[in-house]
Amino acid sequence: MNKVSNMHSDIFVSNLVSRLLLHSEIAKVPMCLFISFSSFVGYEVVKPEFSPMSFLTAAGIFFLACGCATLNNIQDKEFDRHLKRTKNRALPQNKISELSASVQAVLLITSGLILVYIAGYTIMPVIFSAAAIILYNFIYTKMKIKTFMAIFPGALCGMLPPFIGSLVAGAHIHDFRIIAVAILFGLWQVPHYFLVVLEHHDDYKQGNLSSILDIFTCASLNRIIFAWIMSISFLMLVLAPLDVISTTIAFRGLVLNAFCLVIFFAYRFFLVPEVNYNKLFKMLNTSIMIMLLLVLADRFLV
Repeated sequence: MNKVSNMHSDIFVSNLVSRLLLHSEIAKVPMCLFISFSSFVGYEVVKPEFSPMSFLTAAGIFFLACGCATLNNIQDKEFDRHLKRTKNRALPQNKISELSASVQAVLLITSGLILVYIAGYTIMPVIFSAAAIILYNFIYTKMKIKTFMAIFPGALCGMLPPFIGSLVAGAHIHDFRIIAVAILFGLWQVPHYFLVVLEHHDDYKQGNLSSILDIFTCASLNRIIFAWIMSISFLMLVLAPLDVISTTIAFRGLVLNAFCLVIFFAYRFFLVPEVNYNKLFKMLNTSIMIMLLLVLADRFLV
């Protein structure tokens, strides 16, 4: 009897874990943790203290981002069926029902908005959070199937998490420090998106989807991305005169980070016969994460 009971218990736990993994998959948890961390850094730039409100802000943005990602997966269900890299996702494979995913999206978005409001007790961060939902789920998501110009509302949306974090901490809407960090995130979104397109170009072509490669050649787009990388690296260095970075050690780390980013892309684009876009994608994301860590460390080294 105990063996049967234990077997049923093991099956229940196994099924529960499988369901949780599927729900975390459509919420894009790793990506949302990164977004959440950027909002945390935005808060700390303005108010450098590990307070409950800073963590509450990060939690709110995390829930909000997970809710938007879940909604995006629902919106992209049919679109994802036609792409090799997305056809095995939970919703196209009907491993999760649309109803279950919709409930998840509503609960996460609602929880996120409530937490953001509680963290700052002011309506402005909530307004910008709502703007992020509109930009991502109802403008970017609708546009990306039809035109590469979707990158612009996508980039604007990417600028908002650190900006919202700073507003919760009490920053003015025209604070140059956080505007610089937000612009940096907006610039990062563009090569991030282009590298995904280049890596999966054949997939986009097979699915008859609009792509920037319908307009530019790979070589031309490589040069555009490199120009963008130069802009990102330059703006990283501008963080020092704007007082986002104020210690010598953090600034040296930032200079080294920017230098390595440019050299890595220059080597991969212009000196290697075959470009590995996946490695460039990982390097770009690693560089932005290092920048965030340096900014965060700097606030506590002053």
